[in-house]
Amino acid sequence: LVEAEAAQELIDRSRAEPRGCVRMSCPPGLIYFLVAPLVVQFMERYPEVNIELVATSRRVDVIKEGLDLALRVRYPPLEDSGLTMKVLSKSPQCLMASRSLLERYPKPESPEDLARLPSIDFEQTDGQHLWCLDGPEGRSVQVHHKPRLVTDDVFTLRQAAIAGLGVVKMPLIVGGRDLIEGRLVNVLPGWLPRSGIFHAVFPSRRGLLPAVRAFLDYVSEQVDDVDFPVPEDYVI
Repeated sequence: LVEAEAAQELIDRSRAEPRGCVRMSCPPGLIYFLVAPLVVQFMERYPEVNIELVATSRRVDVIKEGLDLALRVRYPPLEDSGLTMKVLSKSPQCLMASRSLLERYPKPESPEDLARLPSIDFEQTDGQHLWCLDGPEGRSVQVHHKPRLVTDDVFTLRQAAIAGLGVVKMPLIVGGRDLIEGRLVNVLPGWLPRSGIFHAVFPSRRGLLPAVRAFLDYVSEQVDDVDFPVPEDYVI
């Protein structure tokens, strides 16, 4: 009887162990700065899991493209896509620019002063380029801008900002180290862009493969321990 129970326990454990293939998409910048090591660590922990990771910044159709999940960073309010969403962490943002840019233009003292500076920005689905900033005493403002450069590639934006082409709203996970090491500066201390939301979308919680569920749980646990590079003049 003891041997039979031990055998059944082994079978149950084997069935519960994540296995199979997880197909997912994620923007290249997010992969480089955050997701890649998490994928590697997860696969080391679960050797029976294979992963197909599509690196793309376009908005994928999870169902039509046969994906198990898509990792994204979006800004509230999040649209209803008909998919199930799991929030993984916040993505703190900052308005950044090079010192050389602020030597050519007056350093802004208020959000209204930002209109005098050139800007660069991520591609927006609605074509509107808008910074939503929260400041002292609970104040909030919206600043419309017309960027010189628009792209969905975070590496290009980072290089353009460092080269002095314009002010950019950048995630700290991408540009925080540049702020700390002086390649970029916080353009308007005290005024923060609203944080993005790092999240996963997938067709349904019901019927999720154990490997997909395990990956979501693993990433959710690990991102809590991620240290975003935060400069001294950034007040969360």
